[in-house]
Amino acid sequence: MHMHGAHGAGLREGLTKLRAWSHGARTLLLIPAGLLLLAGAAQLRGSDGVGSGSLPRVRVGASTSLVSAEVNENDARAAIKTWADALSQEAGIKIVYVPEILSTPAQLAQRVRQGEVEAFSAPTPEYSQVISYTDKSLVIVDQSYMTGGEEYLILVHADSGIRTLADLRGHTLIRHTNAVMSLADDWLDTLLAGSNLEPPASFFGQSTSTPKLSRAVLPVYFHQTDACLVHRRGFEIMGEMNPQLRTKLRVVATSPKVIPVVVAVHKDCPQRQKDAFRSVMVRLSDTVAGRQILTLFASRSVMAADASILGPTLELISTANRVRARSASPRR
Repeated sequence: MHMHGAHGAGLREGLTKLRAWSHGARTLLLIPAGLLLLAGAAQLRGSDGVGSGSLPRVRVGASTSLVSAEVNENDARAAIKTWADALSQEAGIKIVYVPEILSTPAQLAQRVRQGEVEAFSAPTPEYSQVISYTDKSLVIVDQSYMTGGEEYLILVHADSGIRTLADLRGHTLIRHTNAVMSLADDWLDTLLAGSNLEPPASFFGQSTSTPKLSRAVLPVYFHQTDACLVHRRGFEIMGEMNPQLRTKLRVVATSPKVIPVVVAVHKDCPQRQKDAFRSVMVRLSDTVAGRQILTLFASRSVMAADASILGPTLELISTANRVRARSASPRR
């Protein structure tokens, strides 16, 4: 990729900042898994009736889908342990490390169905597949999602001549992929269907993906790709570092606000354990270690709610499934 002129010089400086930001933010996707282990595996004295000195256990699980493709899973497990140790020392809680805290989506779903975990963290599409096994009175999400959610954007170059979604027929698309983008395919399927356009595989001339946000956005800026599908917060951060991106790239479509990742509790989790789990999670910002962890993951806090907060997100998933079923049905 070649950068010419003032725009190129500005982007080089901005990219240096972006790489520094990305080094820390790449692990942002570990926040649900990390915080879940920190809190969910905590053993709080006096909450169980097994004996006066007994400590209750909360078995936890997390989907490997939460881990960026750029992060080694063994490194992720080691990082989670380090963060858990830091919090447990300050909060005075005992951490029990559950073997294979990170499970593939299929393995995690099986564990949930068989009641082998009391709490788990996963992208919302995976949660939706086991929702009947969960306690709908309690989900835990990042505070920023309590007042809205994440939005996805389809961006094109302002000089491309592309003005509408239909104008993208036959053009190239790069999709940013990570846990925050877990609902992007659902949205894209419903977006095209709602505009009476073909499914993505046949609508776009070529569609590729990348785990790096910059590798989705910059090719559009440099006229190497026609469009990209990214999340708003990531693009806004890039725009703050490189203001020319905001002036040269325009939004063709914006998704509804969605909640891409959730921490849930199994419906059979004992009440006292559930209460202890909730308490530790929502009090992370009360301790130095907890605040440091939250800051590392670009979060102020996580908050508890009931599953109704996921209503619009779950409806999007349901609509996307219906759209795909219709597309797969033989035409008469």
